[in-house]
Amino acid sequence: MPSLPEAERHQVLAQALAATKAITGHDDHEAVAGVLAAVAPYLPVDLLPQALTLATSIRSDQHQAESLAALAPYLRADLLTQALAAATSISSDYYRSEALARLASFLPKAKRRAVIAQALAAANAMTKSYRRAEALATVARHLPETRRRAGRARVGGPTVVMARALDDVIWGDEFGSPQAMAALAPYLPTDMLSEALHIVADVLGVPDLFQGVPCAQVRGPGQRGQASGGLRQHLAHRLQTRALRP
Repeated sequence: MPSLPEAERHQVLAQALAATKAITGHDDHEAVAGVLAAVAPYLPVDLLPQALTLATSIRSDQHQAESLAALAPYLRADLLTQALAAATSISSDYYRSEALARLASFLPKAKRRAVIAQALAAANAMTKSYRRAEALATVARHLPETRRRAGRARVGGPTVVMARALDDVIWGDEFGSPQAMAALAPYLPTDMLSEALHIVADVLGVPDLFQGVPCAQVRGPGQRGQASGGLRQHLAHRLQTRALRP
């Protein structure tokens, strides 16, 4: 795409958006979101409103959140306000929290705090602890670095939110499954993950479950979905190995 002459690139992108609009009526939300994510970095200013209209027309909470986040870095202020309104209207607490957190990074500082507060409220409203933990971790990744005043972490800073998410996972209602910790593991700083694994092992009654296992191995590959599976598979394997011991 970057190698095309500007006029030709504009024409190709306009055609791509037109073709994408044609498939929105077929409810192929994943395809629409995929196209928008692919073309977002190359869209000229005059095509961004059309792309945003396509994003807001997606009727899947997940794919609308993904599309808004993909377009956010390239939107001017008025379009970013429209994207924010669409994100606020997402019905799913999980995807609304994620969309708001990702959009907040591109807002002026004066507006960012209120949007982050909305994202945290949506995350905390979730009833399933592992989903709540993952959402809190996503929000924490988009917070400014924690500042310390009088030796105390600022309320709402990344460390505080991560600690809340970790506590949610360890003592939450879905702790009986490794899915809870798997959801959070890709986002935890190494020191928090190490501590969490010790607590998990103690709660399961297997203190040496993760002994000698590097956090990087438990965390798994870099992508979120793969990393979540990394801990789940590793924990299942470790428990099975112990069960087979004489």
